Amino acid sequence: MADPKPLRIVRLEAANVKRLTAVEITPDGNLVLIGGRNDQGKTSVLDSIAYALGGAQLVPDQPLRKGAEHGHVEVDLGDLVVRRTFTPSGGGTLTVGNKEGAVYKSPQTILDKLVGRLSFDPLNFARMSPREQREMLRALVGLDFSALDAKRLGLFEERTAVNRATKALEARLAAMAEHPDAPAELVNVADLVEELEDADAASQAADNLDRETRVLVGKADSLRDEEAGIARRVAAIEEKIRELEAFASDFVKQSAAKRKLRETCQEQVEASEAKAKAAREALPDPAPIRARIAAADGINAKVRANAARAALALEAGVSASDAEKLTAAIDALDASKAQALAGATFPVPGLSFDESGVTLNGFAFSEASGAQQLRVSVAMAAAMNPRVRIALVRDGSLLDSDSMRLLAALAEEHGLQVWLEVVSENGEGCQVVIEDGAVRGAVAPEVAA
Repeated sequence: MADPKPLRIVRLEAANVKRLTAVEITPDGNLVLIGGRNDQGKTSVLDSIAYALGGAQLVPDQPLRKGAEHGHVEVDLGDLVVRRTFTPSGGGTLTVGNKEGAVYKSPQTILDKLVGRLSFDPLNFARMSPREQREMLRALVGLDFSALDAKRLGLFEERTAVNRATKALEARLAAMAEHPDAPAELVNVADLVEELEDADAASQAADNLDRETRVLVGKADSLRDEEAGIARRVAAIEEKIRELEAFASDFVKQSAAKRKLRETCQEQVEASEAKAKAAREALPDPAPIRARIAAADGINAKVRANAARAALALEAGVSASDAEKLTAAIDALDASKAQALAGATFPVPGLSFDESGVTLNGFAFSEASGAQQLRVSVAMAAAMNPRVRIALVRDGSLLDSDSMRLLAALAEEHGLQVWLEVVSENGEGCQVVIEDGAVRGAVAPEVAA
């Protein structure tokens, strides 16, 4: 099915609107210059078009010319005729019909579907705030990043908090001492004390063996003395051996027994001395153990410090990793938005938007030249109003000759009918000149209710 025919004003009729008494204008061409001196009703011509097409929200509390009892605006768009009436109390009617005379039941709904926000003044886009420009362009290309932006904001705030925590952890980590000379594990003082007790017990056992050895030595000496006494007695009684043979034989036996006991005792002495010597030689030196116990608290303090530092370093690493993951998530959202922007169709090549506002060729829209801003604004107005090809420029006198020529070229390029208000004393170059609320040279038509 072919696209609907574009709508432009083929005839404008307004009576008793603002400064207008009665005007009827049949425009010609893409650029309709409405000229005249100040306070003659030029602005009221453009206002009457806005009142008719833009809806009740654009109509002021007192749209009527002072002293008038009724007024109206009728805009003939070719296929549609829009008529809005006004009363002193602020009331009025709106009708929308076709060229055959049929009237639509919901006239404002018809207009809302046809007319966009920028259709009345394309230059208004350049005057908007960066945020308003961005939202306007976003709506035009059909991109809604509200969910992505909300998610990105949440991730950004979370990453900010994580980065803040990471920096705090890293600051604490940098302030903590590190002890490279400390062992990996804590010194077990209880084990050292047990080791010292074992050493003390071994020393006590060696002392006991020494005492036992001394007892055995005394006993051996006593036996030796007894043996010597017996030998003396044997020598003394050898002279009496004949007489004392019976007694000598017993003493010899006793002497042999004592000798055997002495030899056994000597063997025990030698064995005890060997054990005592071996125990003494095996005794651990308690001094190094006591030194290690004395140093254990310092070493353990270093080990604990290293463990705390390692735990904090791990926590800082985890926090930094969390920040990196959040950054990756934000980058993914940004990439998704960039992909959506890359696939969108913009009214002007190089036009796009970011968080700060609208951009043109990668630069902020506010940095674009006046001609570039005018080109974008007109293209935006045309893109947002594919059916009603009407634009109203109220500050035409602020445009220099180059901008005026560019506006005319853009109007033709986009098929727009631009109604342009300019201050002109003699009306030179203007299609319509307004004087005292009427078209100069025109016979004022009878004003109907």
